[in-house]
Amino acid sequence: MRRLFYLFLFIFFFVSPLQAQILFQEDFTGCSGCPISWPIDCSPNIISAPSGLVYPGYIGSGIGNAALISASGGSHSQSFGFSSFPAYVGFLVNVQSANFINMGGCATGTGVILALDPNTGGSSNDHGLILQSSGGGFNFGLHSDFGNNFNPTIYSYNTTHLVVMKRDIGQIYLFIDPVLGGTEPAPAIGIGYGTGSGNNANGLAMSSRSGSDLWLDGLRVSNNWSDIVFTSPSSQASAISFPVLATTNTIDLSWTNGNGNGRIVVAKAGSPVTGIPVDNTFYSANNFLGGGSDLGSNSYVVFNSCCGSSVTINGLSAGTTYHFWVFEYNSSGSSILY
Repeated sequence: MRRLFYLFLFIFFFVSPLQAQILFQEDFTGCSGCPISWPIDCSPNIISAPSGLVYPGYIGSGIGNAALISASGGSHSQSFGFSSFPAYVGFLVNVQSANFINMGGCATGTGVILALDPNTGGSSNDHGLILQSSGGGFNFGLHSDFGNNFNPTIYSYNTTHLVVMKRDIGQIYLFIDPVLGGTEPAPAIGIGYGTGSGNNANGLAMSSRSGSDLWLDGLRVSNNWSDIVFTSPSSQASAISFPVLATTNTIDLSWTNGNGNGRIVVAKAGSPVTGIPVDNTFYSANNFLGGGSDLGSNSYVVFNSCCGSSVTINGLSAGTTYHFWVFEYNSSGSSILY
């Protein structure tokens, strides 16, 4: 979280914050030790671990709990709306032991740990993440009806990784620990699949029938790479200027935006702003001072916009000193980072 700037006297105008399209997200916020909420395909249930995985800067870090994938558990699937290819699923994974054993059971392909599938219900969850032990650690891999492809890099156990799986027509790709906020890099590995297996991706399937032990958390599905890897803005607003006051209770302000996809302005009369925004919390704004969300101790949101770089504020009083902070943010779906 970064404070952009701190000034006296100011302005406002309101536009709804920009929110990109997240097709599905899962932070396993149910009770610890309880079955996850997804429909079950094979018993026994996958349960929630005691705490969520942490990966600094990732939007799904440290929220709720995690799914505990055991070496010989069951499988679940969850559907979501599908718009077009490509489709991405980002998730956190912490592996304690790795193996690739297709244990069979209620559906073909249940040896795949996480599948971005053409449909749910277990009938086609055969395209997705697999693991194998290697050199005292493990390899990430992909499985499809074309076979297996493992990344030769050996990763250590008990370490949390950010993984992104991409499904396109006839091809699946895997990205491991990509740069947050960066553009889509070359994939670590890829594998083809038979187009007769389905050219949709409207569900996820999760299985404990692979012979591996791991935690899975922070799932985000989107058609856009940037929605999966977005993080807090790195460039803040600048070049702030104040024209001459037109009235005793109104002031105009202009500035140059930072690199967030939105920003809020917080104002307080008489003393410095003490309230700061909280990640994953959206705030309402009102250009009449006192009409927007209060971040604490009369620190009011007077501006919240994805667009524009100038605003007008009302409700000021002559002879009063006003303090302002501007916070850039990035938002996607129901997630926001300041």
